[in-house]
Amino acid sequence: MKILGGLSIDYDSWDFLFVSLKGNKLAPHTGISGESDHRFRSLDEFIMNNIDYIDERISYAEKRNSFKTESIFFRLPREYASKKETENVISLNVSNKVKRITYKDIDYAKKQVENISLSLKDTCIHHLVSEYRVEDKTFSKPPVGLWARKMCIKSMIIFIPSDLHGVFMDSFSNVERKFSGFVYSALADYSAAYNSIVDKLTFVVNIKKNDTTLSCFRKGNIIFEKMYDFGNKSVISYVAKRLSFTEELASDLVFKYGSFYDTDFSKEISVREQDTYINVSLVTLNNLIKEAIADNISIIMSDIDNKYLSDDYTVLFIGKIVQKDGFYDFVKQHFNMDIEHLLYNKFSSCAFGCVHYGITRLLEKENPGDSLWQRAIRFYKDYF
Repeated sequence: MKILGGLSIDYDSWDFLFVSLKGNKLAPHTGISGESDHRFRSLDEFIMNNIDYIDERISYAEKRNSFKTESIFFRLPREYASKKETENVISLNVSNKVKRITYKDIDYAKKQVENISLSLKDTCIHHLVSEYRVEDKTFSKPPVGLWARKMCIKSMIIFIPSDLHGVFMDSFSNVERKFSGFVYSALADYSAAYNSIVDKLTFVVNIKKNDTTLSCFRKGNIIFEKMYDFGNKSVISYVAKRLSFTEELASDLVFKYGSFYDTDFSKEISVREQDTYINVSLVTLNNLIKEAIADNISIIMSDIDNKYLSDDYTVLFIGKIVQKDGFYDFVKQHFNMDIEHLLYNKFSSCAFGCVHYGITRLLEKENPGDSLWQRAIRFYKDYF
């Protein structure tokens, strides 16, 4: 059994998930989390200021569980990545002779596109091809086996400054950890639910601490992304205001006792507010949580329906509040939508999706026939 790690950050907190790779199966093993000082001005400041503490927590968990984390992936927040859409014609060999296209040629052509599109100060972390063209024919998958002199590739490149990549490599190396790269947030979130590319239009809603992101995928390609200025704190603020509690107390109530299931009217919890104890009805608490979530999700669903009213689509929800009991049943009934379930919902789905995509490179496979195990073997060959 191999143990890999996925590190995900959300404003002033972070989650680290240990993921086991055994046979042909990835599964969460255990997780840890912590707080960080959000006064960092950039991502390199975050990792330099927090890597020692994160490493200490990882080491403690390793000793307690008797394993060693062999490699770590980092979920890259949307605001730290750059994207570029490209369309380039690439000669398949120096002599420009007709040849039979192989997967090696596909990889070579993609590298050439990256060299053309990016400067020396940039590092490509993902290359998503939406279309291949050979002569007058268009293909959504690599046109392996065809004979050609050149090939046109239409794609999206996601990249970061090379300096940032170097800081992460050095920071992990300083604590003797293997850093295996960045996984863009939307791709990590998609991989929290899917083992293969789906044809159906897919919307991924990630409800985070301060905001919510909406990502749209079609056949493995990112169609668009949008951010909304509400998140878990909006739900907490709503509950706090309606119950006249502090936000700290409201947060404890929401995440310790809240649920989306119907509750017996007689059930109450006793909470301490300053020097007094107050009884809170679980029905009231849960109804307030449902109201806050429904109001916010309604805005997102309205945006989706206005754009894709006639399309058949599915929606995937990710986030801490999504893990509360009954969430999926509630949104499915309330909005009458097709809901996609996460592969694992017990631990941080963001961190799991990060590792899952890091190993499988689900939307960037040169060979769509590769299994998870084949991808893992290739990953470990690179590692050793």
